[in-house]
Amino acid sequence: MSKKTLKLSVREKIRFELTKALSISTHTAIEKGVFSLNMCKTWGDRFMEFELLHLLANWACEVKEDKLAEDYFLRAIAVRDASISDELWTNLYKDYSTFLWKRERCDAAIQYLQQAIFYANQLSDRALWLRCKNNLGGIYTRQGLFVEAKKEYDMVLEVATAFGYKDQLGRALLNVGVMYKLQHQYEKAMQRLLEAVRLFEQLGKKQEQAACLNTIANICLNRRAVEDALKYHQQTLVLFHELDSPYGLVVGYNNIGETYLQQGRFSDALNSFKEAFKFLEGQAFYLQLRAKVQSNIARAYFDLGTLGEAKQCLLASIAIREQLQDEDGLLTDYTQLGKIALRERDYGLAAHYLEKGRELSLDERSSYSLLMNYKVTKQLYRKTGELDLAIQYWEHYDALKDRLFDQRISKELADMQIKYETDKKEQENEWLQRQVALEKETKEHIKFLMRELHHRVTNNLQVLSSLLSLQANSLQDDYAKKILKNSEHRVVAMCMIHKELYLDQKKITSIDVSVYIQNLTRYLLLSFGYTNKDVELVFDIEKLDLRVKKVISLGLIINELVCNAFKHAFVNHPSPKLEIMLRRVEDKGLLVVRDNGQHANVQLNKKQQNSFGLELIDILSQELSGKMELKYDRGMVGELVFGIK
Repeated sequence: MSKKTLKLSVREKIRFELTKALSISTHTAIEKGVFSLNMCKTWGDRFMEFELLHLLANWACEVKEDKLAEDYFLRAIAVRDASISDELWTNLYKDYSTFLWKRERCDAAIQYLQQAIFYANQLSDRALWLRCKNNLGGIYTRQGLFVEAKKEYDMVLEVATAFGYKDQLGRALLNVGVMYKLQHQYEKAMQRLLEAVRLFEQLGKKQEQAACLNTIANICLNRRAVEDALKYHQQTLVLFHELDSPYGLVVGYNNIGETYLQQGRFSDALNSFKEAFKFLEGQAFYLQLRAKVQSNIARAYFDLGTLGEAKQCLLASIAIREQLQDEDGLLTDYTQLGKIALRERDYGLAAHYLEKGRELSLDERSSYSLLMNYKVTKQLYRKTGELDLAIQYWEHYDALKDRLFDQRISKELADMQIKYETDKKEQENEWLQRQVALEKETKEHIKFLMRELHHRVTNNLQVLSSLLSLQANSLQDDYAKKILKNSEHRVVAMCMIHKELYLDQKKITSIDVSVYIQNLTRYLLLSFGYTNKDVELVFDIEKLDLRVKKVISLGLIINELVCNAFKHAFVNHPSPKLEIMLRRVEDKGLLVVRDNGQHANVQLNKKQQNSFGLELIDILSQELSGKMELKYDRGMVGELVFGIK
């Protein structure tokens, strides 16, 4: 076995072992991945090292180990090896961008995502491009740049719909729903989210379906529709059970518990929070979520009057939040401990806990946790009769409440402004679409009328041609017959142009001269009794689209010169040859018609020859802003330089 084959077999074995470990749990996969990573570093397998670092980063994200995840992402980015494809780099940049975005580091997220979009374009990977664009819309949404976000989502919706990428279509609908929710446009949000739910249900995407339902439940809570919120949270929980997702089940039961608290169903809330906590037991991860659930259990115990258990849960939550340096969470928990001590009439302990919580908020940032602390502190000093302090904290409470209210109003005004701008943009786009549709309809109508006009002109010219032919055949005088035949050829030359325009569905005002000249020449060849074998025809015609008026003039000039060759030059000629050249020379056109015939008694001056044909050529040449030069050089040569525009 070669060294290369051995390396590949080892890689496949590592992947197999990791897949098996992942089927047990993400934590097991991480342990196995770290062990495999150390082996790859020992072997110097840079490609497998890159792959493992990327996997470990994503798994660390899944179990909410942010510091570990970022370390793995940065180590993967630092790996440089020629064996790593553009596709792998694209996915790494996309995933790291998502990690940064979810941690509010939006500028850095956009930087890495732009690199991912660049690689996706280079690869012509439409599915990957759609995922990146979806993410870019998400980052703009997080930044409150809703107009920019909508632009990205509209692009994704259009491309995903056109090419049948249902997964990315569903994700875009979910993201648009979240965007509208943040703008308090709840009707639009619900519409998009329900569309996404139906689509994900068809695709069997339960995780994404759960995300949609959870967002819908939150909208219902915002609209005070608590019963509807509970219904959607319960549907979400069913999906998490089907997915056997511990994290999802914790979130699901916790959300239901919080909804029960809003309904005043404290026993049901406590049971839901306890169910959530069951899925956290024995887990070394999800620390933030563990602290949140324990804090919620304490709230339920407090509302039920079971203060001892509430206190124990809060102390456990505080231990975790101190480890995570979660200041706002600590403020919430210490305030709750203050409320418990106040209810137990241990005013000294209550003051201690409340003050300890406030120490975490010396900057008096605008938070509802601090507002609640001021409220409880105010109640404490009213109980102890320290009215000056009670008034002081009432003023703190009142000032912060006003500040939060002002912020909320400012945000709502900003959201209304964004909504106005977005709606205005949508209306402008709708108006533009209507204008485009109207213009298209008008153009189609004009095309129809023009085709009908060309059709009628063609019919009239064909009738005229037939009358001239019949009249010529009925005459005995050869000269008169010759004049009528010449007129018939001129009518046919014009008729062929209008017929070409009538048949061509795309062109109504211009024509491909190359096709027209060849068809006209072959018609004249046959009408004079020749076949393709009798005369050598040589065409050197550049493809030019000319206006109808110019083509008619050009066609009649060619008709005169070609008819002259067939009538006079090729009689009894052993090897007749006719050449027609049409070229663009800078901004002019050059027409050359040459034959190798014998022209007896050549008269090139129309006055000397008294020829209507030459007079007609002269008039038509002037209409084309040109001048025909006729000369004899082993045959007749006609050269015309004319204006194209």
